[in-house]
Order: sequence, then C-alpha cells, then structure tokens
Amino acid sequence: MHLTFDSDQHSGSPDRSARLTAHVSNDGRTRMPLTFRIETDPATPARVHGPSMLEPGQAAEVVVTVAPPRNPAHTLVRVRLTAIPTDGTDAAQATATVDFSTRRCAHFVAQPTLSLEPDGTVSAAFALLNCGSIDLSATLSVRRGDGGELTVDQPELELSIGPDPFSLSVTISSTDDRPFRELEQLECTVSVGGDLLAATWAPVQKRMAPPPGRRPARLLWPVLVAVLVAVVVLATGIGSRSGSGTLGPVSPAADTPTSSVTPSSTPVPTPKPSPEPKPPTISGFTGRFEAIGCAVTLSWSASGKITDMRLVRQNDSRSTTLAVDDRSYVDDLTVAPRVAAAASTSQNITVSYEVTASGPGGSKTATTRVTGTCKPPARPDLAVESISGNGVTVVNRGNAAAAAFTVVISGKSVSTNPLASGEERTIEDDLCEGNQWAVVDPDDRVEESDETNNSLSTQVIC
Repeated sequence: MHLTFDSDQHSGSPDRSARLTAHVSNDGRTRMPLTFRIETDPATPARVHGPSMLEPGQAAEVVVTVAPPRNPAHTLVRVRLTAIPTDGTDAAQATATVDFSTRRCAHFVAQPTLSLEPDGTVSAAFALLNCGSIDLSATLSVRRGDGGELTVDQPELELSIGPDPFSLSVTISSTDDRPFRELEQLECTVSVGGDLLAATWAPVQKRMAPPPGRRPARLLWPVLVAVLVAVVVLATGIGSRSGSGTLGPVSPAADTPTSSVTPSSTPVPTPKPSPEPKPPTISGFTGRFEAIGCAVTLSWSASGKITDMRLVRQNDSRSTTLAVDDRSYVDDLTVAPRVAAAASTSQNITVSYEVTASGPGGSKTATTRVTGTCKPPARPDLAVESISGNGVTVVNRGNAAAAAFTVVISGKSVSTNPLASGEERTIEDDLCEGNQWAVVDPDDRVEESDETNNSLSTQVIC
C-alpha cells in the first residue's frame, strides 16, 4: 500500500480551512478494508475522508480538511495521515505542512491594455490575481512616468483568493490639461493600506482605424443612392428630347412637376447598454448525517459570478459561520456548541444551515434542516485480561477488529496477529516468578475506543 500527499507544502488562510489531497493505492492482490487517522501538531480540528475499501490495484483520493489553529501565534501546522488496513497489513503514513500565516499578494496576470478614447480619456483593462492567503480590499492607482497622478473612476478593488484572475475595466482621466500621448508609458499599481503589492508599466495605444483606401460600409449607401437617382433623371431627359428631334437644351414641361431627391443617410445604431449583472443561483442544498460519527455532509449547486460563499450553522439559538471554499462541506458537530453532550447520549440532533452566494449582481440564500443521531465509529478495544504463570491473555472488547499489534511482557516484546471483536488470545510464557506486568499496543498503533486499559501488573504465584 502507498499513501502520498499531492504536495508536502500547503498554504492556508487564517480565516478558513485548508484542503489537502492525498492518494492511496492497493498494490496487493486482495481486497483491503481501510480506516484513516489524522493527527495535527499543534492540535487543531481536522477531518479526513477516504475509501473504506480498496480493490486490488485500485487507487483512490483522500481529502483532508484542516482548520486554522485557535492560537494566532501558531501559523504552521504539521499534518500526519495514516491509512490503517483492518486485515493486519502494514499501515502507511504521509506527512504535510500547512502554513496559515497571513500573506498578502497581488499579481498582474498580463500587461494592462490602455486605449486612447476620442474624448481624451484612456480606457484600461486589467487582469489581477490574488496570490495571497486572505481576501484583499485594495486600491488601484495609475500615474504618468514623471510621477503625475491620474484619476481612476473605480479605484477600489475586492480581490478574493482563488486560482481565477479578476477582470476589471476602468476609465483613466488626466488631472491637469496635459493630453495623453500615443505610446506614453503609465505606471499601474495595486496597494493595500499604503503597502505596494503589485506594479507594472503599459503604453497608451490609439484605437485601430479602418485601413487606408476603405470606408465603412454604412457611408457607401448614400453615394450609391445619389448615383442611381442621377442616372434615372438623365435617362428621363434623353427620352423627352428624342420625340422633338432637337438637340438644344431640354426644359421641363410646364405641367410636369419637378422633384428633387436628397440622399438619405443611414442612421448610426445606438449601442445597447450592458445588461445588469444577475445574482448567483443556489439549488439542491441538502444535508445528511454520516453513518458513523457525528458529522453532517452538506452539498449544493451554485452558478453565476460568485465572489463570496458563506455557510452558517444554527443550533440551540447559536449561529456559527463556517469557512467554505467549495460546493460541499463536512461539519464536525463534536466541536459545535452544546452538541457534544447530546452526541454522548445518542440523542437526536436537529441543526439548521444557511448558505449564501454573493456576486456583483447581489446575493442568493438557501436553507436546510438536518436531523439525526450521532453514532460513535466502530473501534477495537485491546486490554490485558489476565497474567498467569503460563502467559498473558489479551482480549478485544471493542466492536471492530484490531490490526496486528505488539505486547510487551515484563520487558520482552512479542508481535501478534490481528484480533477480531470479542476474541481473546493467550501469549504463552513462563511467568512463575515474582511481580509480572504486560502492556498491549505500547506504541499506540491501533486506534482504540479506550486507551486506558492497555496494561496490567500482578504478583504471580505458581
């Protein structure tokens, strides 16, 4: 079996959980039942979701979610993931580090496009990426090469962290009477609270004009109409002169009205206004209790331009905002206010959730209620049952099989095979002398429901 994280270095945000991905594979020839254990240093809430069974040759994804440390002074969290086969096969481990420190970073994905408009202003298009660990409220500034400040109509930016760049179009105006020149270099900067995060230079370009020798098609129609009318009038005059045989000038008849045709110009189409942005949509918001443990799995679909996603848990008149960055979330209720007590007594728990997606066009909210019972996971419970002159008897009092483990008998280490639920085994040894002691699973390789009953000491008399 192999277990590896996709990367051993991860960046997190101080106000939201970090998502780590690992892969586990079964290199054997038999089916492999699995359980997973996640450990963090310093201790912080973490969850792991992976397959419970692997077929021979199968590989699967394991997702680990790590919450930020409660102590802001601890920004580096070490994560150790263990895959434990319940058939006695050796376990596999993988480690990674998550940095939850506050990092502010912005980056111009490409050189800005600056176009000189007929009214003397400059229209600018930017593509910015938040490459830090927190959302940014930033300011966009533009200045000339000599340091002269310019006016930006929309200088305030809200940049959310994520892999997708943020597109922005603004209008730049001069603060004095100096006009913009073609190929003039302008400096574009992004800052937060006076701290410069990104800077780049870009030239002012003129808008593209039609190629020489060609006119726009809409200006050609009036000319064609005028030529056609002239041909018709000329043809009519020649026809009237042909009846008199006179080559002199032709005068219109007194009873023939004269008409003048004025070429009409084609109206310039009015640009359509940009459509108002629409709010995001949310559908299919559902939740369910996990079959084992005390966690609720939530999922939903969201579409549209989304800049912020928030999930709120409401239980026992308390509201808790949960950090989400995806379209699903697993809520560990053992850390929720006043839920742990109910979980220990297997009481029914009802929890309400509200998810809100926000964007430039507004926000959309959906709600759901989930009712269920917390069920502790099945785990083994190894204990030293007795010590006699013939050896040590160990028992599995838990409701799940225990993988292979070690027993230390008065200083001697003995390895033993997996032990099924309710099964006991005697490890034979000659212990007919004085005080004898034994410890089962001394290195804590087996995750048990009770870790306090793993040792026994007694005076053996034979």
